Amino acid sequence: DPDKILKPMSWNYGAIITYFAKSGPFSEIGFIVETKNEEKKCTIKIFDGKGYLIKTVANDQTVKNKQIFYWDGKDESGNIVKMGLYFSIVKIGDKIYQYKIPVIK
Repeated sequence: DPDKILKPMSWNYGAIITYFAKSGPFSEIGFIVETKNEEKKCTIKIFDGKGYLIKTVANDQTVKNKQIFYWDGKDESGNIVKMGLYFSIVKIGDKIYQYKIPVIK
């Protein structure tokens, strides 16, 4: 269970996204994707402040009901990212959501 909810979202277009972080130093960010019993494709990508792709957390994965995806603060090569502001792009079905993720160590 998450220790701290960062950004709860309401039901929009048949899906809900909530992201959370565990308390303490950066460990991981979780994205809870719920789809109201509908089967939908989900893609989650993390970008740095310059718009470069850092990590693909989920790539066109099928979600039905509820699924949690985690980002461990590392890039595609396994390196821990630097402090700064990152952005997640979450696509569920044909809807796209964007969230800011501050990384502070």
